[in-house]
Amino acid sequence: MIIDSFENKEKILLSFLEIAGIEGWNENSLIMAVKRLEIDEKYLSIIFPNQLFSLNEFHVEYFNSLAVRQISSIADFDNLRVRDKIKEIIFLRFYVEKNHRLALKRLLNYYSNPKNFVQFGIGFKPILLALKSCYKIADSSWYAIGDKAVDFNFYSKRFILAKIIMRCFFTFIKDEDDLKKTREIIENNIEKIMIFNKFKQNIKHQVSQQTQDAKHHFESYFINEDLKPKSPKEILKSLPFIRLLKF
Repeated sequence: MIIDSFENKEKILLSFLEIAGIEGWNENSLIMAVKRLEIDEKYLSIIFPNQLFSLNEFHVEYFNSLAVRQISSIADFDNLRVRDKIKEIIFLRFYVEKNHRLALKRLLNYYSNPKNFVQFGIGFKPILLALKSCYKIADSSWYAIGDKAVDFNFYSKRFILAKIIMRCFFTFIKDEDDLKKTREIIENNIEKIMIFNKFKQNIKHQVSQQTQDAKHHFESYFINEDLKPKSPKEILKSLPFIRLLKF
């Protein structure tokens, strides 16, 4: 087997998650996971070149793929509304890591550890990695439901969903096995976004309508039926307060 194969990475990741729940999300746990599998430690730099950073990236990609494969378990998924599809895929993404919540609590500690900022070569990397991970989960989720957004809308939808994922994560790691609270917070956050988007669309429609009305009034005052500019006398006659006067 190739030393940096997917299979080896998968075994190390799952072993690491078991150990990290007790020993913490750190390089020592990673070394312990490799030794448990009887893989020579010297190969670790080949399997995960950037140690924990590489492991974290594989961790996100691995469970993203696992969640997407679980979509087939949802009855009539393709016929759901977009908002309901997003709710389901985000819930699945948390569900596939249900048994690793203790390790994920340690991951949260790793992301927020103040010592990172004074250690050479680490600094803000863990926090940036956390943000990047949420974005990758959001991106994978939108792709999974067949999103075809482009340009600015492509990124805005992912950033908004990434923010929701980050918010729900704090509930998930403390939730019970049925993940009832996790599902509730996912649904509430998605619904709030949909309500806001609907409100925003209504405002845009009203502004657009008012613009059209203003354009129509302008044309009625200054352009005649032949689409030519009106004379000053015609313009005066078309003004509301002038119509009351007799010429």
